[in-house]
Amino acid sequence: MERLKFILHDLDYVSNYKEYEKERQDNEEIRCKNENERIDNEEKRSNQDDKRRLEYNEITEKIREQTASLQLLEEEMRRKVEEGDLRGEKGDRGEKGEKGDSPVKGVDYWTEEDKQEIQNEFKEYVNTIVGNQLDMINGEEV
Repeated sequence: MERLKFILHDLDYVSNYKEYEKERQDNEEIRCKNENERIDNEEKRSNQDDKRRLEYNEITEKIREQTASLQLLEEEMRRKVEEGDLRGEKGDRGEKGEKGDSPVKGVDYWTEEDKQEIQNEFKEYVNTIVGNQLDMINGEEV
């Protein structure tokens, strides 16, 4: 009788063991799946970080190029001011005026509107040389 109890106990144990082993394998499978998802997510995050670094480096390089271009433009403008060479291209000859005490316009000479127009043309000229890249990078208008 004792031997029968032992055999029944062993059979019950084997049955329970198989259930526990199946549950353990299922849990291990879930753990592996979760670990793979974690690794995939880490790779995605790492790739995003790499992409951001690359974009940052590209923007930084553009800023350096534009800064160098602006410095050259500034040097050229300073040189022209020092040499008194601020004349533009020669235009068409105007109509012959009356003789007398000429210059008057905004009373000898530029009006506020003329000055504003000159400033606007200068800004436009600088933007054509350098481009509007700095505006886009800083999110501001010059």
